[in-house]
Amino acid sequence: MCGIVGYVGRAEAVPILLDGLRRLEYRGYDSAGVAIVDAGHDIGIRKCAGRIASLGKLITENPPSGSFGISHTRWATHGKVTDENAHPHLDASGRLALVHNGVIENYQALKEQLIQDGDTNFRSATDTEVLAHLIGKLYVDSCATTVDVEQKKARLVNAVRTALKQVIGTYGIALVHADIPDFIIGARRGSPLVLGVGKDENFLASDVSAIVAYTRDAVYLNDFDVVAVERNKFEISSLAGETGDHQVSKVEFTAEEIKKGDYPHYMLKEIFEQPSSVRDAMRGRLSLEECTAKLGGLNMTAQQLRDVGRIVLTGCGTALHAAMVGEYLIEQLANIPTEVEYASEFRANRGPHPDRSAPWANAFSLHRRCEPDHWRLGGVTRAGQRSFGVERSDQSDRKKTCRCQRDVVLRAAIQFPDRARRRAQDEGDHLLVCGGSSQR
Repeated sequence: MCGIVGYVGRAEAVPILLDGLRRLEYRGYDSAGVAIVDAGHDIGIRKCAGRIASLGKLITENPPSGSFGISHTRWATHGKVTDENAHPHLDASGRLALVHNGVIENYQALKEQLIQDGDTNFRSATDTEVLAHLIGKLYVDSCATTVDVEQKKARLVNAVRTALKQVIGTYGIALVHADIPDFIIGARRGSPLVLGVGKDENFLASDVSAIVAYTRDAVYLNDFDVVAVERNKFEISSLAGETGDHQVSKVEFTAEEIKKGDYPHYMLKEIFEQPSSVRDAMRGRLSLEECTAKLGGLNMTAQQLRDVGRIVLTGCGTALHAAMVGEYLIEQLANIPTEVEYASEFRANRGPHPDRSAPWANAFSLHRRCEPDHWRLGGVTRAGQRSFGVERSDQSDRKKTCRCQRDVVLRAAIQFPDRARRRAQDEGDHLLVCGGSSQR
Protein backbone atom coordinates (compact mmCIF):
# COMPACT_ATOMS: atom_id res chain seq x y z
CA MET A 1 0.00 0.00 0.00
CA CYS A 2 2.85 2.36 -0.87
CA GLY A 3 2.30 6.05 -1.54
CA ILE A 4 4.16 8.59 -3.69
CA VAL A 5 4.07 12.39 -3.53
CA GLY A 6 6.30 14.70 -5.56
CA TYR A 7 6.43 18.50 -5.80
CA VAL A 8 8.20 21.11 -7.92
CA GLY A 9 7.40 24.80 -7.53
CA ARG A 10 8.32 27.94 -5.63
CA ALA A 11 7.25 26.93 -2.12
CA GLU A 12 9.21 24.89 0.38
CA ALA A 13 8.71 21.27 -0.65
CA VAL A 14 8.89 19.54 2.73
CA PRO A 15 5.57 20.75 4.23
CA ILE A 16 3.70 19.90 1.03
CA LEU A 17 5.26 16.45 0.77
CA LEU A 18 4.56 15.61 4.41
CA ASP A 19 0.97 16.82 4.11
CA GLY A 20 0.51 14.63 1.03
CA LEU A 21 1.92 11.60 2.83
CA ARG A 22 -0.44 12.18 5.75
CA ARG A 23 -3.38 12.16 3.34
CA LEU A 24 -2.20 8.70 2.21
CA GLU A 25 -1.64 7.48 5.75
CA TYR A 26 -4.97 5.61 5.84
CA ARG A 27 -3.52 3.02 3.47
CA GLY A 28 -1.14 1.49 5.95
CA TYR A 29 2.66 1.53 5.69
CA ASP A 30 5.77 0.61 7.65
CA SER A 31 8.22 3.41 6.81
CA ALA A 32 8.41 6.83 5.19
CA GLY A 33 10.92 9.22 3.68
CA VAL A 34 11.60 12.34 1.62
CA ALA A 35 14.33 13.50 -0.77
CA ILE A 36 14.83 17.24 -1.24
CA VAL A 37 17.26 18.92 -3.65
CA ASP A 38 18.60 22.13 -2.10
CA ALA A 39 19.97 25.30 -3.65
CA GLY A 40 23.49 23.89 -3.47
CA HIS A 41 22.50 20.99 -5.73
CA ASP A 42 22.74 18.39 -2.99
CA ILE A 43 20.09 15.80 -2.12
CA GLY A 44 18.88 15.70 1.46
CA ILE A 45 17.43 12.30 2.39
CA ARG A 46 15.36 11.88 5.53
CA LYS A 47 13.77 8.48 6.04
CA CYS A 48 12.98 6.04 8.80
CA ALA A 49 11.01 2.96 9.69
CA GLY A 50 7.81 3.73 11.55
CA ARG A 51 5.14 6.40 11.31
CA ILE A 52 5.07 9.68 9.42
CA ALA A 53 5.15 11.39 12.82
CA SER A 54 8.60 9.87 13.34
CA LEU A 55 9.71 11.19 9.96
CA GLY A 56 8.35 14.61 10.90
CA LYS A 57 10.37 14.57 14.09
CA LEU A 58 13.49 13.57 12.16
CA ILE A 59 12.95 16.45 9.73
CA THR A 60 12.38 18.92 12.57
CA GLU A 61 15.71 17.96 14.11
CA ASN A 62 17.56 18.34 10.79
CA PRO A 63 15.34 20.06 8.21
CA PRO A 64 16.22 19.88 4.51
CA SER A 65 15.38 22.92 2.39
CA GLY A 66 14.40 23.10 -1.25
CA SER A 67 11.56 23.78 -3.65
CA PHE A 68 11.36 20.36 -5.29
CA GLY A 69 11.52 16.79 -4.08
CA ILE A 70 9.84 13.42 -3.73
CA SER A 71 8.43 11.42 -0.84
CA HIS A 72 7.14 7.94 -0.11
CA THR A 73 5.36 5.65 2.32
CA ARG A 74 6.49 2.03 2.04
CA TRP A 75 4.79 -1.30 2.63
CA ALA A 76 7.68 -3.77 2.67
CA THR A 77 7.96 -6.29 -0.16
CA HIS A 78 11.73 -6.72 -0.55
CA GLY A 79 13.77 -6.51 2.63
CA LYS A 80 12.85 -6.02 6.26
CA VAL A 81 11.29 -2.94 7.81
CA THR A 82 14.45 -0.89 8.41
CA ASP A 83 15.68 2.65 7.88
CA GLU A 84 17.98 1.44 5.10
CA ASN A 85 15.15 -0.23 3.18
CA ALA A 86 12.85 2.81 3.41
CA HIS A 87 12.48 4.99 0.32
CA PRO A 88 13.83 7.16 -1.30
CA HIS A 89 16.87 5.26 -2.58
CA LEU A 90 19.99 6.75 -4.13
CA ASP A 91 21.99 5.56 -7.12
CA ALA A 92 25.69 4.69 -6.89
CA SER A 93 26.74 8.33 -7.35
CA GLY A 94 24.45 9.59 -4.62
CA ARG A 95 23.11 12.23 -7.04
CA LEU A 96 19.86 10.54 -8.08
CA ALA A 97 16.99 9.69 -5.70
CA LEU A 98 14.03 7.47 -6.58
CA VAL A 99 10.78 6.28 -5.00
CA HIS A 100 8.86 3.30 -6.35
CA ASN A 101 5.55 1.51 -5.99
CA GLY A 102 5.21 -2.01 -7.38
CA VAL A 103 7.51 -5.00 -7.79
CA ILE A 104 10.54 -5.41 -10.08
CA GLU A 105 10.39 -9.15 -10.69
CA ASN A 106 13.80 -9.41 -12.41
CA TYR A 107 15.63 -7.15 -9.96
CA GLN A 108 18.08 -9.90 -8.97
CA ALA A 109 19.25 -10.41 -12.56
CA LEU A 110 19.60 -6.63 -13.02
CA LYS A 111 21.54 -6.37 -9.77
CA GLU A 112 23.93 -9.16 -10.73
CA GLN A 113 24.65 -7.44 -14.03
CA LEU A 114 25.34 -4.14 -12.26
CA ILE A 115 27.73 -5.91 -9.85
CA GLN A 116 29.54 -7.48 -12.80
CA ASP A 117 29.93 -3.98 -14.24
CA GLY A 118 31.58 -2.86 -11.00
CA ASP A 119 28.65 -1.36 -9.08
CA THR A 120 28.76 -3.00 -5.66
CA ASN A 121 27.62 -0.10 -3.49
CA PHE A 122 24.15 -1.36 -2.55
CA ARG A 123 22.89 -0.27 0.87
CA SER A 124 19.50 -2.00 1.01
CA ALA A 125 17.78 -5.28 0.19
CA THR A 126 15.16 -3.66 -2.06
CA ASP A 127 14.34 -4.00 -5.74
CA THR A 128 13.87 -0.22 -5.84
CA GLU A 129 17.54 0.55 -5.16
CA VAL A 130 18.51 -1.69 -8.09
CA LEU A 131 16.32 0.41 -10.38
CA ALA A 132 17.85 3.62 -9.03
CA HIS A 133 21.38 2.29 -9.68
CA LEU A 134 20.42 1.14 -13.18
CA ILE A 135 18.98 4.51 -14.17
CA GLY A 136 21.91 6.32 -12.57
CA LYS A 137 24.45 4.22 -14.45
CA LEU A 138 22.73 4.74 -17.80
CA TYR A 139 22.54 8.48 -17.17
CA VAL A 140 26.21 8.80 -16.19
CA ASP A 141 27.29 6.74 -19.20
CA SER A 142 25.28 8.98 -21.55
CA CYS A 143 26.36 12.43 -20.35
CA ALA A 144 29.73 12.25 -18.63
CA THR A 145 30.87 15.43 -20.41
CA THR A 146 27.51 17.19 -20.79
CA VAL A 147 27.15 20.56 -19.05
CA ASP A 148 24.02 21.91 -20.76
CA VAL A 149 21.02 21.49 -18.41
CA GLU A 150 18.51 20.91 -21.23
CA GLN A 151 20.67 18.11 -22.60
CA LYS A 152 20.92 16.62 -19.12
CA LYS A 153 17.14 16.62 -18.84
CA ALA A 154 16.74 14.84 -22.16
CA ARG A 155 19.42 12.28 -21.33
CA LEU A 156 17.93 11.56 -17.90
CA VAL A 157 14.55 10.92 -19.52
CA ASN A 158 16.22 8.62 -22.05
CA ALA A 159 18.03 6.80 -19.24
CA VAL A 160 14.68 6.21 -17.51
CA ARG A 161 13.17 4.86 -20.73
CA THR A 162 16.13 2.57 -21.38
CA ALA A 163 16.09 1.22 -17.83
CA LEU A 164 12.34 0.61 -17.74
CA LYS A 165 12.50 -1.32 -21.00
CA GLN A 166 14.69 -3.82 -19.12
CA VAL A 167 12.26 -4.13 -16.21
CA ILE A 168 9.89 -7.04 -15.77
CA GLY A 169 7.15 -6.20 -13.29
CA THR A 170 5.13 -3.20 -12.20
CA TYR A 171 6.14 0.28 -11.23
CA GLY A 172 5.00 3.77 -10.41
CA ILE A 173 8.14 5.87 -9.92
CA ALA A 174 9.25 9.42 -9.26
CA LEU A 175 12.87 10.56 -9.30
CA VAL A 176 15.02 13.67 -8.98
CA HIS A 177 18.65 14.39 -9.81
CA ALA A 178 20.86 16.84 -7.94
CA ASP A 179 22.43 18.15 -11.14
CA ILE A 180 19.10 19.11 -12.75
CA PRO A 181 17.18 21.78 -10.82
CA ASP A 182 13.38 21.94 -10.64
CA PHE A 183 12.88 18.71 -12.56
CA ILE A 184 11.06 15.49 -11.64
CA ILE A 185 10.47 12.41 -13.78
CA GLY A 186 7.59 10.02 -13.24
CA ALA A 187 6.61 6.80 -15.00
CA ARG A 188 4.07 4.06 -14.52
CA ARG A 189 3.18 0.54 -15.49
CA GLY A 190 0.47 -1.22 -13.53
CA SER A 191 0.84 1.05 -10.50
CA PRO A 192 -1.16 4.31 -10.52
CA LEU A 193 0.45 7.69 -10.94
CA VAL A 194 -1.29 11.05 -11.40
CA LEU A 195 0.08 14.45 -12.40
CA GLY A 196 -1.35 17.44 -10.56
CA VAL A 197 -1.27 20.67 -12.57
CA GLY A 198 -0.95 23.92 -10.61
CA LYS A 199 0.08 27.53 -11.18
CA ASP A 200 3.88 27.84 -11.09
CA GLU A 201 3.94 24.41 -9.45
CA ASN A 202 3.18 20.81 -10.38
CA PHE A 203 2.74 17.59 -8.46
CA LEU A 204 3.07 13.83 -8.80
CA ALA A 205 1.15 11.38 -6.63
CA SER A 206 0.06 7.78 -6.55
CA ASP A 207 -3.44 8.93 -5.50
CA VAL A 208 -5.03 12.26 -6.35
CA SER A 209 -6.33 12.58 -2.78
CA ALA A 210 -2.75 13.39 -1.72
CA ILE A 211 -2.68 16.60 -3.77
CA VAL A 212 -6.33 17.68 -4.09
CA ALA A 213 -5.79 20.34 -1.41
CA TYR A 214 -3.36 22.09 -3.79
CA THR A 215 -4.89 21.53 -7.22
CA ARG A 216 -8.00 19.99 -8.74
CA ASP A 217 -6.54 19.72 -12.24
CA ALA A 218 -5.09 16.28 -12.86
CA VAL A 219 -3.73 14.11 -15.65
CA TYR A 220 -4.07 10.37 -15.01
CA LEU A 221 -1.07 8.68 -16.58
CA ASN A 222 -1.49 5.54 -18.63
CA ASP A 223 0.67 2.44 -18.54
CA PHE A 224 4.08 3.01 -20.15
CA ASP A 225 3.78 6.81 -19.85
CA VAL A 226 6.85 8.82 -18.85
CA VAL A 227 6.32 12.38 -17.63
CA ALA A 228 8.94 15.13 -17.25
CA VAL A 229 7.67 17.71 -14.76
CA GLU A 230 8.91 21.27 -14.21
CA ARG A 231 7.45 24.29 -12.43
CA ASN A 232 5.59 25.74 -15.40
CA LYS A 233 5.29 22.83 -17.79
CA PHE A 234 5.23 19.10 -18.23
CA GLU A 235 5.72 16.70 -21.10
CA ILE A 236 4.22 13.22 -21.32
CA SER A 237 5.62 10.62 -23.69
CA SER A 238 5.73 6.85 -24.03
CA LEU A 239 8.58 4.47 -23.32
CA ALA A 240 9.20 4.53 -27.06
CA GLY A 241 9.54 8.32 -27.00
CA GLU A 242 6.23 9.07 -28.71
CA THR A 243 4.19 12.05 -27.53
CA GLY A 244 0.42 12.30 -27.52
CA ASP A 245 -2.51 14.27 -26.19
CA HIS A 246 -3.43 13.86 -22.53
CA GLN A 247 -6.59 15.26 -21.07
CA VAL A 248 -6.48 17.43 -17.97
CA SER A 249 -9.37 16.27 -15.78
CA LYS A 250 -11.13 18.19 -13.04
CA VAL A 251 -11.08 16.31 -9.75
CA GLU A 252 -14.70 15.88 -8.66
CA PHE A 253 -14.13 15.91 -4.91
CA THR A 254 -12.53 18.38 -2.54
CA ALA A 255 -10.06 18.04 0.28
CA GLU A 256 -12.92 18.54 2.75
CA GLU A 257 -14.80 15.53 1.39
CA ILE A 258 -11.97 13.14 2.20
CA LYS A 259 -11.63 14.23 5.80
CA LYS A 260 -13.18 12.23 8.64
CA GLY A 261 -15.34 15.14 9.71
CA ASP A 262 -17.14 14.41 12.98
CA TYR A 263 -16.66 10.65 12.65
CA PRO A 264 -14.06 8.90 14.83
CA HIS A 265 -12.68 6.93 11.88
CA TYR A 266 -13.09 6.57 8.12
CA MET A 267 -14.85 3.21 8.19
CA LEU A 268 -17.77 4.59 10.21
CA LYS A 269 -17.96 7.62 7.93
CA GLU A 270 -18.24 5.41 4.87
CA ILE A 271 -20.91 3.21 6.48
CA PHE A 272 -23.12 6.26 6.95
CA GLU A 273 -22.33 7.51 3.43
CA GLN A 274 -23.67 4.35 1.78
CA PRO A 275 -27.15 5.74 0.90
CA SER A 276 -25.69 8.71 -0.97
CA SER A 277 -22.99 6.62 -2.64
CA VAL A 278 -25.61 4.13 -3.88
CA ARG A 279 -27.66 6.99 -5.36
CA ASP A 280 -24.56 8.42 -7.05
CA ALA A 281 -23.56 5.02 -8.45
CA MET A 282 -27.01 4.46 -9.99
CA ARG A 283 -27.54 7.96 -11.33
CA GLY A 284 -27.85 7.90 -15.12
CA ARG A 285 -27.20 4.17 -15.45
CA LEU A 286 -30.74 2.78 -15.76
CA SER A 287 -32.83 3.54 -18.84
CA LEU A 288 -36.53 2.89 -18.23
CA GLU A 289 -37.35 3.75 -21.86
CA GLU A 290 -34.97 1.13 -23.23
CA CYS A 291 -35.44 -1.29 -20.31
CA THR A 292 -31.71 -1.73 -19.89
CA ALA A 293 -28.66 -0.37 -18.09
CA LYS A 294 -25.84 1.78 -19.41
CA LEU A 295 -22.34 0.95 -18.27
CA GLY A 296 -19.76 3.55 -19.24
CA GLY A 297 -16.48 2.09 -20.43
CA LEU A 298 -17.76 -1.41 -21.15
CA ASN A 299 -17.63 -0.65 -24.91
CA MET A 300 -19.75 -3.61 -25.98
CA THR A 301 -22.66 -3.51 -28.38
CA ALA A 302 -26.03 -5.08 -27.61
CA GLN A 303 -25.14 -8.01 -29.87
CA GLN A 304 -21.82 -8.55 -28.12
CA LEU A 305 -23.59 -8.54 -24.77
CA ARG A 306 -26.01 -11.16 -26.08
CA ASP A 307 -23.05 -13.35 -27.00
CA VAL A 308 -21.59 -13.38 -23.49
CA GLY A 309 -21.56 -17.00 -22.42
CA ARG A 310 -19.65 -16.79 -19.17
CA ILE A 311 -18.63 -14.15 -16.66
CA VAL A 312 -15.57 -14.17 -14.39
CA LEU A 313 -15.43 -11.61 -11.57
CA THR A 314 -11.97 -10.90 -10.21
CA GLY A 315 -10.79 -8.80 -7.31
CA CYS A 316 -8.90 -8.69 -4.05
CA GLY A 317 -9.98 -7.67 -0.57
CA THR A 318 -13.37 -5.98 -0.41
CA ALA A 319 -13.79 -6.25 -4.18
CA LEU A 320 -13.54 -10.04 -3.94
CA HIS A 321 -16.24 -10.15 -1.26
CA ALA A 322 -18.51 -8.03 -3.45
CA ALA A 323 -17.82 -10.35 -6.39
CA MET A 324 -18.98 -13.34 -4.31
CA VAL A 325 -22.32 -11.62 -3.80
CA GLY A 326 -22.41 -10.66 -7.46
CA GLU A 327 -21.91 -14.28 -8.53
CA TYR A 328 -25.23 -15.27 -6.94
CA LEU A 329 -27.04 -12.18 -8.24
CA ILE A 330 -25.95 -12.61 -11.85
CA GLU A 331 -26.54 -16.37 -11.99
CA GLN A 332 -29.96 -16.17 -10.35
CA LEU A 333 -31.23 -13.12 -12.23
CA ALA A 334 -29.52 -13.44 -15.62
CA ASN A 335 -28.89 -17.21 -15.80
CA ILE A 336 -25.31 -16.72 -16.97
CA PRO A 337 -22.58 -19.00 -15.57
CA THR A 338 -20.44 -16.81 -13.29
CA GLU A 339 -17.23 -17.47 -11.40
CA VAL A 340 -15.16 -15.56 -8.86
CA GLU A 341 -11.35 -15.56 -8.84
CA TYR A 342 -8.65 -13.91 -6.77
CA ALA A 343 -7.02 -11.44 -9.14
CA SER A 344 -3.60 -12.39 -7.79
CA GLU A 345 -4.18 -16.08 -8.61
CA PHE A 346 -5.93 -15.64 -11.93
CA ARG A 347 -2.92 -15.96 -14.19
CA ALA A 348 -1.90 -19.23 -12.56
CA ASN A 349 -5.32 -20.72 -13.24
CA ARG A 350 -6.44 -19.63 -16.66
CA GLY A 351 -6.61 -17.18 -19.54
CA PRO A 352 -5.47 -13.59 -19.09
CA HIS A 353 -3.15 -13.00 -16.21
CA PRO A 354 -2.14 -10.02 -14.08
CA ASP A 355 1.21 -9.10 -12.61
CA ARG A 356 1.83 -10.37 -9.09
CA SER A 357 2.26 -7.19 -7.14
CA ALA A 358 -0.48 -5.30 -5.33
CA PRO A 359 -4.15 -6.30 -5.48
CA TRP A 360 -5.06 -3.18 -7.46
CA ALA A 361 -2.34 -3.85 -9.98
CA ASN A 362 -3.52 -7.45 -10.30
CA ALA A 363 -6.97 -6.31 -11.35
CA PHE A 364 -5.85 -3.35 -13.43
CA SER A 365 -3.25 -5.09 -15.57
CA LEU A 366 -5.56 -7.87 -16.77
CA HIS A 367 -6.34 -5.89 -19.91
CA ARG A 368 -2.95 -6.83 -21.37
CA ARG A 369 -3.99 -10.43 -21.84
CA CYS A 370 -7.73 -10.27 -22.43
CA GLU A 371 -7.98 -10.02 -26.21
CA PRO A 372 -7.00 -13.63 -26.98
CA ASP A 373 -9.58 -16.38 -26.59
CA HIS A 374 -12.57 -14.01 -26.89
CA TRP A 375 -12.16 -12.40 -23.48
CA ARG A 376 -13.89 -9.07 -22.90
CA LEU A 377 -12.73 -6.92 -20.00
CA GLY A 378 -14.74 -4.59 -17.80
CA GLY A 379 -13.17 -2.64 -14.94
CA VAL A 380 -14.74 -1.25 -11.79
CA THR A 381 -12.61 1.51 -10.33
CA ARG A 382 -12.83 3.96 -7.50
CA ALA A 383 -10.71 6.51 -9.34
CA GLY A 384 -11.99 6.47 -12.93
CA GLN A 385 -15.42 8.11 -12.88
CA ARG A 386 -15.42 8.52 -9.09
CA SER A 387 -19.08 7.54 -8.92
CA PHE A 388 -18.57 5.69 -5.68
CA GLY A 389 -16.85 8.49 -3.77
CA VAL A 390 -13.40 8.32 -2.24
CA GLU A 391 -12.56 5.39 0.02
CA ARG A 392 -10.29 6.07 2.96
CA SER A 393 -10.97 2.85 4.84
CA ASP A 394 -9.37 -0.33 3.52
CA GLN A 395 -12.37 -2.32 4.80
CA SER A 396 -14.76 -0.13 2.82
CA ASP A 397 -18.44 -1.00 3.33
CA ARG A 398 -19.44 1.72 0.90
CA LYS A 399 -17.16 0.30 -1.78
CA LYS A 400 -18.58 -3.19 -1.30
CA THR A 401 -22.18 -1.98 -1.47
CA CYS A 402 -21.56 -0.15 -4.74
CA ARG A 403 -19.79 -3.10 -6.31
CA CYS A 404 -22.68 -5.39 -5.42
CA GLN A 405 -24.94 -2.79 -6.99
CA ARG A 406 -22.72 -2.82 -10.07
CA ASP A 407 -23.39 -6.52 -10.48
CA VAL A 408 -27.13 -5.88 -10.49
CA VAL A 409 -26.67 -3.22 -13.18
CA LEU A 410 -24.46 -5.57 -15.18
CA ARG A 411 -27.17 -8.21 -14.99
CA ALA A 412 -29.74 -5.69 -16.27
CA ALA A 413 -27.53 -4.86 -19.22
CA ILE A 414 -26.98 -8.43 -20.42
CA GLN A 415 -30.02 -10.47 -19.35
CA PHE A 416 -32.01 -12.15 -22.12
CA PRO A 417 -34.87 -14.71 -21.83
CA ASP A 418 -33.10 -17.51 -23.63
CA ARG A 419 -29.98 -17.31 -21.46
CA ALA A 420 -30.97 -20.27 -19.28
CA ARG A 421 -30.86 -22.60 -22.29
CA ARG A 422 -27.34 -21.65 -23.33
CA ARG A 423 -24.24 -23.58 -22.48
CA ALA A 424 -21.16 -21.46 -21.91
CA GLN A 425 -18.30 -23.90 -21.71
CA ASP A 426 -17.26 -23.83 -25.35
CA GLU A 427 -19.21 -21.10 -27.10
CA GLY A 428 -19.54 -17.36 -27.11
CA ASP A 429 -17.43 -14.62 -25.58
CA HIS A 430 -16.33 -14.43 -21.97
CA LEU A 431 -16.73 -11.30 -19.88
CA LEU A 432 -14.09 -10.56 -17.26
CA VAL A 433 -15.05 -7.93 -14.69
CA CYS A 434 -12.21 -6.64 -12.51
CA GLY A 435 -12.47 -4.90 -9.20
CA GLY A 436 -9.43 -3.68 -7.31
CA SER A 437 -8.80 -3.35 -3.64
CA SER A 438 -7.04 -0.17 -2.51
CA GLN A 439 -4.41 1.11 -4.92
CA ARG A 440 -0.98 0.01 -3.77
